[in-house]
Amino acid sequence: MIARAIITLLILEFLSYTVLGAWLLRVKGLGFLSVAAIVLAVFVSVRIVISLPAYFVASLLRLKSHSPINIGDTLAAMGKEIWSRSLAFTFVQPLEKWVMAPDPEPGPSAGMPVLLVHGYVCNRGIWRAMRRLLGERVPNPLFTINLEPPLAPIDDYLPQLATRVDKICAATGSGKIVIIAHSMGGLAARAYLARGVGAERVARLVTIASPHHGTEIARLGLGRNVRQMYCGNAWLAKLAEEETRRRSAVPVTCIYSDNDDLVFPTTSCRLSHANNIALRGIGHVSLLHSAHVADLLAQEIMAEN
Repeated sequence: MIARAIITLLILEFLSYTVLGAWLLRVKGLGFLSVAAIVLAVFVSVRIVISLPAYFVASLLRLKSHSPINIGDTLAAMGKEIWSRSLAFTFVQPLEKWVMAPDPEPGPSAGMPVLLVHGYVCNRGIWRAMRRLLGERVPNPLFTINLEPPLAPIDDYLPQLATRVDKICAATGSGKIVIIAHSMGGLAARAYLARGVGAERVARLVTIASPHHGTEIARLGLGRNVRQMYCGNAWLAKLAEEETRRRSAVPVTCIYSDNDDLVFPTTSCRLSHANNIALRGIGHVSLLHSAHVADLLAQEIMAEN
């Protein structure tokens, strides 16, 4: 579903480039190479501009809260993030069915199966780079899931998550699974652990840039799920109460960046009962393109082998 939405937006964007190019050729009389250069510059500029508002808002929030701003780390994270988001939302996610290899075939595996869970307004394509990096580091089968619809309440994803985990365990003959979840996916995974049989099915949970205590940037988003990611909302409070009551023994690791522009404050990515790992100079989506993050994830996965 998210792929169709992105493809529609891309078609509209490229139609506008066609109109711009025709106008420059026929009305302005520019040469083909000049027109191509201008259209390419506009294409790149659009992707830069799309990434800037969240960093601008995050910087204002940092100033308001008197949090320190490291210019070097911020610029490094911004550069990586512009590239990662452009790749994810222009190529990988809209073409997920074609560029993302299918999940492993059912059967006994060399290690405990791993399920990669995406975040807000994303699909399994967001894991393309990280799945390749992990495949170079661990023998474990790496599975994915598409949570739909993209703007539904997080609770609607729990049956989908439970069904996917059950099917993977049945197909591989494994009693448990490792879940690695990005952003909102970490909240869905926590809710899955806190309710039903999730804690019995999951050996380890690793979250990446998940707004466990909410994010102020969520007010810029759309959907019922994004409202559950506001700081201090009732859904997050209830989830924390359920976790306290259940007292799950599943080990949790939280990986996050101090330069995340979509989760503010970035300390929201931490959990008191987790192993919290803070990084710098990298952004929300580019965490999924990082070889260093892949190394950290491989350590977590191999701990269960």
